[in-house]
Amino acid sequence: MFSELLSQGNFLIWPLITVALVIIFYLFLKKHFLNENSFQHDKRKSKPPHLKQSLEPLASLPKPKENLNTKLKELSAGEIEWPEFSRFYHKMNPQFVSNLKRLEINHTPNTLKHSICLRLNLSLKETATLLNVSVSSVKNARNRLKKQLNLPPNQQISDFINGI
Repeated sequence: MFSELLSQGNFLIWPLITVALVIIFYLFLKKHFLNENSFQHDKRKSKPPHLKQSLEPLASLPKPKENLNTKLKELSAGEIEWPEFSRFYHKMNPQFVSNLKRLEINHTPNTLKHSICLRLNLSLKETATLLNVSVSSVKNARNRLKKQLNLPPNQQISDFINGI
């Protein structure tokens, strides 16, 4: 029957053959990957005992990114004050603070606050909300900091601060 259809020049059979082969291939892949994923899932459930013991101390370590985000949320909600957040940030990024202090600028608490906000890639509005000031005050403070750092007009202050 199949050879008769082909010998008659019936070209409508080729799309049907193609669709059938695609379906067969799809079912084969689905079966193969389902078995593969379930096998990997079983592997994840049963970790070797020495691996479990070596991972236990790591589980108790604080996650820096989450703690920093948590502290930022607490600061914006008014649950903590800026000095507490600043101390926490100093512990998290001691190199940034020491490199910032090496720069020959007037190190006021305000410049430190704005530098930390720039390092965290906070927008003008986010910084204004955190520091409880207006957006224009944040712009002015960033411009003053840029002048103190003697940056050219075409260089972004955020790029410079993130490079420290």
